[in-house]
Amino acid sequence: MTVQIDSVGRSEVGSRVGSVPPVNEAQRKPQPQNVYLSRTQVRQRYGGVTRVTIYRWVKNEALGFPKPITICARDYWALSDLEAFERSKKAA
Repeated sequence: MTVQIDSVGRSEVGSRVGSVPPVNEAQRKPQPQNVYLSRTQVRQRYGGVTRVTIYRWVKNEALGFPKPITICARDYWALSDLEAFERSKKAA
C-alpha cells in the first residue's frame, strides 16, 4: 500500500503492493501561495495611474503588461507576474 501526500497536505492511499517511493523534499514542503492584487492595488503600485491606463497597458501586447484573472467580474493580477514584468522593463 502506498500513501501519497499532495501539496495541500492531503493524503491518498493507493492499493499497490511494495515499498513506498521516497518523497522528494520539495514535495514535502508546502508550496507558497500566489498573492493577487486588485485593480486599486495595481494602480497604487504604479503611482496612482487611472483605470483607463491599466486597461490600455493590458490591451497593448507590445508592452507585455500581465493580463489579469477575473473573479466575479473583478480583475486581479498575480504579484509574481507584475514583478516579472518590472524586472523585464529594468533589463531593457
